[in-house]
Amino acid sequence: MDPSFATAPVTTVFQVHQWVTPTCECGPYVMIFFDKKGNLNARILRSHHKHTTRRLGNFTRKDFEGKWAEIAVDIDTDKQKPNVAIYVGGKLAHREGVLVQDGGAVFFKTGLYRFGRISPKLPSDRLYVRDIGYVKVK
Repeated sequence: MDPSFATAPVTTVFQVHQWVTPTCECGPYVMIFFDKKGNLNARILRSHHKHTTRRLGNFTRKDFEGKWAEIAVDIDTDKQKPNVAIYVGGKLAHREGVLVQDGGAVFFKTGLYRFGRISPKLPSDRLYVRDIGYVKVK
């Protein structure tokens, strides 16, 4: 994160999604964002288009300003016990069950994703990303 810019609350910086197909109107498994206080949080999919918000350790936006920080998300889509594990800086920050919807294809997005603006102008923000990728493990 660029320290000379500000992040609007609930701006998603990374998400892992389930593709919306003709057979599945799927929601994101996980969306990672900074809240109004700058705390790092994740929204975890628990039921159809319903997420629970979880704080990720004691990480704040300042921990990501002007330096590289690794975020990794591991999603186990096993039908018996699907779960998501989120790692920040190589350390487990959170793990819990997640809804895996039939018919959804997994993909990730990174960048600044915001809800539609209703009133005040959103601040400018800048996010740097490198070495992004994903691996599918069977």
